[in-house]
Amino acid sequence: MKRLLLPALVTTVSLALSCSKNEPEPRYGCNGDTEMTITDVRAVYHGKGYFSFDLGAPYGQSSAWACQVDSAWAKSDDPKVPNYTISGNIKKVRFVGPTVTVVYPPIEITAIRKD
Repeated sequence: MKRLLLPALVTTVSLALSCSKNEPEPRYGCNGDTEMTITDVRAVYHGKGYFSFDLGAPYGQSSAWACQVDSAWAKSDDPKVPNYTISGNIKKVRFVGPTVTVVYPPIEITAIRKD
């Protein structure tokens, strides 16, 4: 019986330590983890930091909110005609369950050029 006590104790301690390790939680929002990087994508600026753009297959039409808004950015005269070319990091969004509104991800813009 004593010979089984030490292996049982070692196994129990090993299991307890391995179960207590937590995977790091992903970070969300502007300071969070990058979901996707986009490069030289033509975008429509709608104002207040909101951009829409077409990423092509398999993503298609998408939108994002700029993490830092520049007051010099000008809204597009036609919402179907891109007026900027942007590059940046689209950040992760925390899924909180089904909602009646669409939640667009934030984008950390690394380069922007007026078309």
